[in-house]
Amino acid sequence: MKSIFYTLAIVVFFSACTLTQAPKTIIVGENNTSKKDFSKDSLSKLAIIIPEKTIKSYSSTIINASFAYLLRQNAKIDTKVFLIGIEDEARINRVLAELEAENFRFVIAGFTLKGANILAKHSNDMMFFIPTLHKKNTNIDAKNIYFGRIDYDAQIDKLLSEVNSNNIASFYDNSVLSNTLHQSILKKVPNARTYKIEGEKINFASVLKSKGPLRGSSIFLNTPLVTSAIISSQLRVNDIEVQNILSTQIGYNPMLLSLTQKEDRAKLIIANSIANKDKTLAYLNENFSQSIEYNWLAYATSVGLNFFYTSFMDKRSSSLFSESIEDTQVVYDIKLMKALEFNFAEY
Repeated sequence: MKSIFYTLAIVVFFSACTLTQAPKTIIVGENNTSKKDFSKDSLSKLAIIIPEKTIKSYSSTIINASFAYLLRQNAKIDTKVFLIGIEDEARINRVLAELEAENFRFVIAGFTLKGANILAKHSNDMMFFIPTLHKKNTNIDAKNIYFGRIDYDAQIDKLLSEVNSNNIASFYDNSVLSNTLHQSILKKVPNARTYKIEGEKINFASVLKSKGPLRGSSIFLNTPLVTSAIISSQLRVNDIEVQNILSTQIGYNPMLLSLTQKEDRAKLIIANSIANKDKTLAYLNENFSQSIEYNWLAYATSVGLNFFYTSFMDKRSSSLFSESIEDTQVVYDIKLMKALEFNFAEY
């Protein structure tokens, strides 16, 4: 296990958040009082636990978003990154013991469900924020573990308000997220037609005609960006006039604008839960080669750290975000977006 220690005392600007046990709804950034007592030393320490071999590219996103946020707050916080490789129970136990010994009380953990379940076995006075998971996908009810992943299921519900309910098609591939989104749609719309995109050489014209006419249908694109761009262009090329093309956060990416023609995305509607309004925070994230405007994990990590920072570490600070927390889960607003020629705008 490797650990990296940083002291942040850089003159830029920043901000964070708050916590209480009752009521269950907390506005991120409100300076609520809490029954927890933290030592002065622990209020100036932040730990980041990263199983980098498990979450791969998510690792740098979480770390970079954390530092960008602390810089934006001009926060004088001693920050230690623990690279644990994988979510092995012995490794997690060791790092928790080290955190306890060093008086860390605030922890950002980039865990999957496996790591979160191990974490939930421990009863201590540390507070954890897991940006990679939504609480509804766990059975964890610990009051000191907070979750920050966006709610894809709620985004699908929002998109379903725009559909032709009698004619829905779902495109997906073999990736985990794509399958998860596809299965969520089938639970809500059991009679949806399904189109699995697999293999290197795909005859899209044949795929599009394989299960009856798609004309007038509402199409969910649960596929990676390039595949979604190809499908939307093939619909136009094959003269298939659909009611609309729908995508969750997976499609909210400016690269889509360069991968498609304006006509291909004319009927595209995307659900988006990112609502950053702080230009300095956006700039700082760009310096770490990531976009808080489009990267949901960078945004979720920032919201969680904001919660810790303004609620406990520095209650005098102002929040950068307006999201609420209900029953230890961040609740994001969902806006439907349309793709214009060079940017996205609210639908």
